[in-house]
Amino acid sequence: MHILFSVLLTFVNVISIIVNFVYNLVVPQKKPDYPPIRSKILTKSVTELVTELRNRKLTSVEIVQAYITRIKEVNTSLNAVIEDRFEQAIRDAERADTMISSTSDENLLKLFMKYPLLGIPFTVKESCGLKGHSYVVGSAFRLRERCTEEENLAVTLREFSCAMHAA
Repeated sequence: MHILFSVLLTFVNVISIIVNFVYNLVVPQKKPDYPPIRSKILTKSVTELVTELRNRKLTSVEIVQAYITRIKEVNTSLNAVIEDRFEQAIRDAERADTMISSTSDENLLKLFMKYPLLGIPFTVKESCGLKGHSYVVGSAFRLRERCTEEENLAVTLREFSCAMHAA
């Protein structure tokens, strides 16, 4: 029985590969045409961004604005951000910048040790549960459902004082 099942599964996989190949020949796939990355901020790692924030060479607002601009440029074809919270993210970034600017140089390292991702923007998947935002998670039955409480990931990242900009 196991051998028969394995042969059947192999047959189905071969048919699937052939159908996909023929489909791709008949219906050519157009690759999205994304604009080039213009902001150097977007090419930096999180470590580099944190270092520049800590050295006061960048502000969180500048970082968040760069990411918001990029999301707006590519999201129409990428369709990765379902709901944005750009205004709140900018407010979060302003709060982070205030914390950084009001901290003395000698205490700045302590601040970043307490909040290692201070001022760094991030997005969360809809399935992570962000209070007040869409919580469909691919189910038509939950089409208009909103998350009623923050899930653990969002809470943890907020505790590290990040600027969440989209869900």
